[in-house]
Amino acid sequence: GRLLVISDGAETRGDARRAADSLARGMGSPPPIDVVPITLRTGRDVAVERLDVPASAAGESTITTRITLSATAPARGSLSLLYDGEPVDLDPDSASRSMALVLDRGQRTILAPIELLPGRVHRFRAVWEPEPRLSEDEPSSDEFAANNDAEGFTFTPGRGSVLVIDGRSTGDREDALAGVLRDEGLEVEVVAPAGAPRDAVGWQRHDLVILQNVAADEFNDDTLRSLTAHVVRFGAGLVMIGGDKSFGAGGWKGSTLEPLLPVRLDVPERLVMQRVAVMIVLDSSGSMQRSVLGSSRSQQVIANESAARAVESLPEHDLVGVIRFSSTADLVVPLALNTDPEATADRVRAIQAGGGTNLGPALELAHRQLAEADADIKHVVVLSDGRSRNAETLPPIALAMADKGIQLTTIAVGDEADRETLASLARSGGGRFFSVVDPNSLPRIFLAAVRVVRSPLIREGRFVPALTGAASVVTEGLGELRPLRGYVLTQPRDEPAIVNAMTMPEGEPLLSHWSVGLGQVAAFTSDADVWARDWRNTPLYARFWTSLARAVARPPGQRWAQLDATIVDERLRLRLDASADDGQPLNGLVVPVSVYPPEGDPVDITLTQTAAGVYEGELDAATPGAYVIAATPRRGTTALTPVIAGAVAPRGLESRRTETDDALLRDLAARTGGQVLSLDELSARVLFDRAGTEPRIAPSPIWEALLVVAIGVYLLDVATRRVAWDRWLSRRFGGDLRKAAAEALTDRTERAAGALSALRERSSRDRETPAPTLGDRDAAELARAMRARRRQEAIDSARTRVAGSRAAPEPVSSDDSQSKTPEPDEGGLLAAKRRARARFAEPDDEEHGAQQG
Repeated sequence: GRLLVISDGAETRGDARRAADSLARGMGSPPPIDVVPITLRTGRDVAVERLDVPASAAGESTITTRITLSATAPARGSLSLLYDGEPVDLDPDSASRSMALVLDRGQRTILAPIELLPGRVHRFRAVWEPEPRLSEDEPSSDEFAANNDAEGFTFTPGRGSVLVIDGRSTGDREDALAGVLRDEGLEVEVVAPAGAPRDAVGWQRHDLVILQNVAADEFNDDTLRSLTAHVVRFGAGLVMIGGDKSFGAGGWKGSTLEPLLPVRLDVPERLVMQRVAVMIVLDSSGSMQRSVLGSSRSQQVIANESAARAVESLPEHDLVGVIRFSSTADLVVPLALNTDPEATADRVRAIQAGGGTNLGPALELAHRQLAEADADIKHVVVLSDGRSRNAETLPPIALAMADKGIQLTTIAVGDEADRETLASLARSGGGRFFSVVDPNSLPRIFLAAVRVVRSPLIREGRFVPALTGAASVVTEGLGELRPLRGYVLTQPRDEPAIVNAMTMPEGEPLLSHWSVGLGQVAAFTSDADVWARDWRNTPLYARFWTSLARAVARPPGQRWAQLDATIVDERLRLRLDASADDGQPLNGLVVPVSVYPPEGDPVDITLTQTAAGVYEGELDAATPGAYVIAATPRRGTTALTPVIAGAVAPRGLESRRTETDDALLRDLAARTGGQVLSLDELSARVLFDRAGTEPRIAPSPIWEALLVVAIGVYLLDVATRRVAWDRWLSRRFGGDLRKAAAEALTDRTERAAGALSALRERSSRDRETPAPTLGDRDAAELARAMRARRRQEAIDSARTRVAGSRAAPEPVSSDDSQSKTPEPDEGGLLAAKRRARARFAEPDDEEHGAQQG
């Protein structure tokens, strides 16, 4: 065997030489390693290797930033430092805020003191800008621009800001809610949904997040996951305010955020005015197997997940059905009540791609399903990424559906979708047309399509809310409540920790709040604008919203501990220093830590105490980007205030290596007998040339396979001995076996009976005549004779005693018949004596009576 390595040799992790030696030891002799060096062509380059800032610092203090630059050749340019997007003055003597630098080959470090402003999160970014070339013929001093910046951030304790994410249709972002919160001294930032933070670091600057009439489809999954973690793991507050795009009307049912809400988003049947029937028609042709933007997910996987989330967002009383189509159409989920959305979603996620594209049969099937449905609103949502066969037959189907009151919404995915036909179908069907270029945005688009279908779950009118009397700091001292003009329909959630402080006239929740993880979440099902116009410009409005914001927001951090996070050699190292108010170290703490990397799911570890009040731990941090760390220590059963820190992993060494390591590659070839080749020399003749290659015997041990087989045979043998095969066979082949057994048994019984009869006849012929024996009568006669003889002997003895005094007695003769005994054979005589003794011991009644007489 041979190995071929095509590389620049610039190692960033591991040890190639050690790996080659290990391979040689494992195979007995080293396999030849041929190498093809790839020459790096970066030429002259300047890189911002890293920007180091403290992981955490005291509020409104001064910190020192450390910027490390490296250059492969002398270069000129300027260095800028941005603090929360604003440039920092690095050169007070110059009119420009950037610092002009002349770099030599190698590294250079720049230190810059920064005075921190109020706030919890402080983000920094260092940028290198090369000096412009004087002419096109002049070589560039920075040929690789991707490594010209680096980022860092610092956390400080104190109160953060209030972020209001405003999803109202009006363009006026400075609404009354933000105004009253600012008047009470709170720092408020108002953004549209598109301006919401996208990572864990961005959320950390806000202690409270208010969603004001925001639909679920305004956020992608990553944003919702980071917001959920911001509340549950980092202790921030969240308030969802109602509106026509909020709660169930905004498609939040089934979302990542729904479990955090203190109200249920499904609506009781008695409050539902309209029932909706939705048929989802998904393209599952072979083209849906395409991967999305080079990821491992295909268009089919994303489309299935989008449809599944849409199903989960619909209430139980709606009718839902799913059809998949390729060359043919299949009914995946028949149209029925959405009583088990999880099961429906699982069947949707299992749809596989393959085949052609033929939309017509799928539309006809959806038409038949909806034609007989008992629903007030009937809608079909079609998703396709290709061009359907027989496209000319589709518009008549859409018109026929529209005549039956069935609306048709279409979603075109990708560049090859027939947008013109799908848009025409949506117009004919009275629905909407969505064009999606990036399939990653499909979940948001699909939820928007279903939200348009679903009638808003709201009630409008004039309603006077009521206080429930529950212990809530929000409603203390509010006084008399004014009417509200509308609210979103929800249901109370059956959790003992939830405080339902205010309700509407029919008992629906108006204000509910509770603790979730480390944070607080509140739901106000009316709004703070149109429906609350009777509250505005009154003391009630300012008092209510200020109390709610202060009660739910994350409390200021405490300086009882210092959490440091540093990244060295792609390892994140954590150190927590904990001390009491008197300065004494806190020992025996349990310190669980959640680490949120730039990509992927959070990683949980527990720090180990290494000294008095010191707890440490580390984990891999190979992915470049920002890492946010939350430590939630416990002292016994008491949870302490969470501590937050962060660190930024610089770009990998790959982006900072500028030279080919020819020495490493040549050494690998030399120590294994390989060749140093070039790309031009690669050919089948060179690669598969066996000249000079010795045949290799590679024995493979098979004892493991034999052991597995032996264990399997042994278990089979034990099982065979334990299994009652006759019972199993009688159950499986009972009828035939019982019949055959009965016939065989009958035949054998007859033969056995005949044989036994023959043996008995033969035995009776050959048997000898037995010796004569005495019967029962003989025994009785013998017993009487014996008793008579004994009586006579007794009489004679008495007479002798009497005569002895008188004269000699006269001899008395006894009856010969009584004195004679039979003379049978010995065996019969013994038997007769035994019977006689038994009868003599128990005389019959007649003789006993005679004796008594």
